[in-house]
Amino acid sequence: MSISGLLPVMGAVSAAIFVAAAIIAGLSHLMRRSPGIVASGPAPGAAGAVFLFHAGVLTDATPAARQMIAAIRSDTPSLTVVAGHLARRFPGLRERLRMIEERGDAEARDMIGGSNGEDRLHIAAGHGHLRLSVETPPGTAASVEPGRVALLEEELQTLRSLAEDAPQLIWQQEPDGTLTWANRAYLALADRVSPRGLGDDPLWPAQPVLPTIGPVPQEGSTVVTRVQVEIPGLVDPQTYEVTSVRRDARTVHFAVDASNIIAAEEGRQKFIQTLTKTFAHLSAGLAIFDRDRRLVLFNPAFLDLTTLPPLFLSQRPSVGQVLDRLRDLQMLPEPKDYTSWRDRVAALEAAAVRGTYCETWSLPSGRTYRVSGRPHPDGAIAFLFEDVSDEILLTRHFRSELETAQSVLDSLDEAVAVFSPAGTLTMNNAAYAELWGRGTGDLTEFGLTGELANWQARSLPSPVWDRLCDSLSDLRDRARWQDVVRMTDGGSLMCRFQPLAGGAALVAFHTHIAEAPRLDQGEPRRRPRAVTGS
Repeated sequence: MSISGLLPVMGAVSAAIFVAAAIIAGLSHLMRRSPGIVASGPAPGAAGAVFLFHAGVLTDATPAARQMIAAIRSDTPSLTVVAGHLARRFPGLRERLRMIEERGDAEARDMIGGSNGEDRLHIAAGHGHLRLSVETPPGTAASVEPGRVALLEEELQTLRSLAEDAPQLIWQQEPDGTLTWANRAYLALADRVSPRGLGDDPLWPAQPVLPTIGPVPQEGSTVVTRVQVEIPGLVDPQTYEVTSVRRDARTVHFAVDASNIIAAEEGRQKFIQTLTKTFAHLSAGLAIFDRDRRLVLFNPAFLDLTTLPPLFLSQRPSVGQVLDRLRDLQMLPEPKDYTSWRDRVAALEAAAVRGTYCETWSLPSGRTYRVSGRPHPDGAIAFLFEDVSDEILLTRHFRSELETAQSVLDSLDEAVAVFSPAGTLTMNNAAYAELWGRGTGDLTEFGLTGELANWQARSLPSPVWDRLCDSLSDLRDRARWQDVVRMTDGGSLMCRFQPLAGGAALVAFHTHIAEAPRLDQGEPRRRPRAVTGS
């Protein structure tokens, strides 16, 4: 052979040597990355799945191992996750790994047989590193990774258990209505409606237990309906809420007992009707706005007080729209400017939410309304409108009478004080305030005890005060009387006691003009004693 003929052969040999050197270098690099792990015998699972771990963290894996990791569905699979996955095929793997860790050997090797009797799992550990190699005999490799099959079987078993043990009714029908599958709850209801026997009746319910559901949903859509079922032993039919979902040509139905929901809705409706009837007889106007501040409920008194058109209120206006309409009808206090009025409307709504809004509206028509706002559940608010015109008029009339009476008392020269049955000073005039140093403002803080102390402090000791105290305290035996008391400044006052209607009493003081001196002037006045016969 010529030299030119040998050149291609030599090139091929050189290429083969280069490839072999590269493979050896790669294996040496792999061995350096996992010190303490030495392969013995044929490389187990060289064509299968090999996992390399360091300190429990995955550092390398073969393509077959990566496919297995993808089946685990974990972004960062640790030794615990991978061992849990492999334990489905190789029972006892966790115990073997735990024993190797507890022994703490520098190097350890082990082998576990698969549950199918053919697969093998080789374990090599040492110096913090761990290699797990899955060996599958030639010709037995399945088209699907066994671990993935185990996961699928486990998931199928879980879904099957969920469907069978679900408390709601679940069943599947063909397009022609044929029942193809049902869970345990559905079959239990079928037994109650039409018991299945072993004779002519089939074990499988031939017809759906629930009546015909509404329109068949389109692909991927959902339809919710309510149906009723007559169940033997029950007086009223059972109501179910059915959710139908179409998958391919079949339809899957999910039904839950809606009897309690129906009863709650009926009770709520009856309660609303009762409240509506109650509100209809109220003299105060009531308007309830929902969380969106739309009018949802009002009574006839609200119509009468506001004169708003029923058609307008039936359109569910907002709080602002109602107040704007009231302003147009001159049913609101006229503000100085519109901007401040709108700010007041916003403040009204905020105060009603807190339950602190209560104002008196004096309308241009002369009527007076008391408007209060209160929060309601679920973010709603209620406004109560009361016509207090008569009450305000009566209050003004009563205040006018009091002012007139006070003016009459103030015009008297005599110092006058009026006490309630409880002994509280309720009224006095200007002469009394000047004489005893009391104001005519807030009288509720002055009582009989304090007034007696004030009288005694500015006068000489006298039995008049004891008599006056007895007269004011005893409501059963009261009579008009008067007596003289001497003051510390040398003057004297005539004290007069006068019973009034309702248990009240009047005490009056006026200057006493002294009579001609008598022999017994310095002696204290005594009550005459009754003279009895011998």
